[in-house]
Order: sequence, then structure tokens, then C-alpha cells
Amino acid sequence: MSRRGLLVVLFVATWVAPAPAQTGPELRDQGLTAYRALEMEAAARLLRLALASRDLPDTEVLSTEAYLGAAEFYRNRQDSSRAAFRRIVLREPRYRLDPLVFPPDVTRAYDAVRYATPAVSVDVPRRARFEPGRGGLTARVIPSGPHVVRVRIERSNGEVVRTLHDRRVTDSLSVTWDGAGARDATLASGLYVWSFASLSGDGRVRRILDVPVRLERSSVGTQTLPPQPTLLPERSPVKPALVRLGLGLGAATLSWFVMPAFTDRDGPRVALAVAFSAAGIIGFFEKRPGKPLPQNVAANQAALEAWDAEVRRATAANQGRRPGPRIILETSRPSIRR
Repeated sequence: MSRRGLLVVLFVATWVAPAPAQTGPELRDQGLTAYRALEMEAAARLLRLALASRDLPDTEVLSTEAYLGAAEFYRNRQDSSRAAFRRIVLREPRYRLDPLVFPPDVTRAYDAVRYATPAVSVDVPRRARFEPGRGGLTARVIPSGPHVVRVRIERSNGEVVRTLHDRRVTDSLSVTWDGAGARDATLASGLYVWSFASLSGDGRVRRILDVPVRLERSSVGTQTLPPQPTLLPERSPVKPALVRLGLGLGAATLSWFVMPAFTDRDGPRVALAVAFSAAGIIGFFEKRPGKPLPQNVAANQAALEAWDAEVRRATAANQGRRPGPRIILETSRPSIRR
């Protein structure tokens, strides 16, 4: 073998025989370098190895497939090129080749495959809550190209409970499910599948995108207004003062009738009765019945303000809701069924 031939073999070997320890991103970078150097055979091999690796990030899969499709296109391997482009469309129908990166002949080849590969991408909210007959969960359907799209609601066992759309779609489409079955039949709470089937021109199903949806029926009532708080007395009570007054007068009366048993003199008898009566009267006024209690007044004011705020909050919440049944639709991650 000539020296020049040996150099060619060694050069190719550096591209097509990467070290076993190389990662998916490293293989991808080498493949892109080979692609830019117009070494399409080496680029295709390296890009295939990158896609076959387990550590290539999902965010780089589509662009890697795009470069692989372009490399195979320039190698005149049209079937391999279309296969790579078809995998892109099936994975993400909205994907487009960047015209600043790929020349027009490659983007045209990709668009031809995209239009010939019926598939849809779906944008659907994570959760919707509404009253029966007053809303629903709306999905935005974006097709790869014009084709018939069949949208159905199925049970987990595959039984079709409602068909929402079954016509040709040329642009984006909005489809709403209100949680009901065919002819507005009431469906029980449980797990359902929102299927988006793409049909070819001959009516055969080519791809189905499934969105799991959990249906939950519940009932909503109004909030009960909080009870008025128990207030503290804002004036000193009369009872303790009356007790002291009663004790004093009772003692005076008792002494008036008991003292003759100990002495026949009226002076001590009168003095003792007056003393007990005076003690009761003084005790009555010491308690000052009806005296304002500022600390209790402040505590009552704070309690009333807090109660009033709770009443206003509950009233506002009740005004924003209607008591009655509710439907909750909650979606999970879509999956592709071919």
C-alpha cells in the first residue's frame, strides 16, 4: 500500500472507529465536524452511533437526526435519509429544519417527508375545573401536514365513548372535551384516554398520540360564615359588689339579734350593727359596679375586627363560586401508539 493510501485509511479510521469510551454528545460533535468537513460517510456513521448511545440528551436527538438525514441525502441514500426525517416527524411533527443551517434541497426533502407522514402534536393544559355544561378541557392540535385527524375519548380498555373530531385538518385545530360521553352521557369518575389518530389518504391509521386524562366529579358548596366571637364584659359586674353589700347588711342584722344574748346594753349592739353595715357599703363601692374595663374593650375590638375580616373573606369566596357539581379533568404525559 502506498504512503498516501495508508494516510487515507488512517484518516477514515479516526472517524469511523471512535474509542469505546466516547459518549453520545462526543460522538455527535465528531459527527457534526465530519459533516462540516463534507465527510458524509463518517458523519453518518458517527451520528448513528450517537443516536444509538444511551446518554445522548433528548434535546439533541432531533437535531442529530436532522444532520443524519442530510448526510444520507448527500450520500444519495434516499431511503435512509427519508427514514431519518420520518423519525423526526413521528417524534415531533412541529419540527422544522433551520434554513440557515441546511440548504434548500435538504429542507425541501424534509418537508416532502413531513407532508407524507401524518402525525400531530398536541398542546393540552395540565388541569381544568368547570361546571357541567359550562366549560371543558381544550387541546390544540398541530398537524405535520394536511391529513385526516380522528380525536376520540376512550376508556382504559380501548372502548370508545365519544368521537370529538374525524375530518381533514390543514392547519391547527382546537378540540374541547367537556367530560361527557356520546350524546352528553354522564361518565363516571376514572381514567380515560384522549386519543389523536392520524390517518393516511387510504384511511389507515398511521400514528396515535394518547393523552391520559383523569376525570373526577365532585360537589362544591358555599363556605359557612364564622360565628360571632364571645366578647368580654366591658364594665365591671354588679354581682360582686352586691355580694359584699349583702354580707355586710346580713352581718349587721345577725348581730342586732344575737348581741342581746351577750349584753343588755344597746351601745355595743348598735356599734356592731353600724360597723357591719358600713363594711358592706364600703365593699360595694370598692367594687365600683359598672366601671369601664379598657383592656376588655380593646380585646373585644380586636376580636370583632378579625371576625368581620373573616366574614368578608368568606362572603367574597362564596360570591365567586356557585354551589353544585364540578368536573375536574387532569392530564398526564402523552405517549405515542403506532
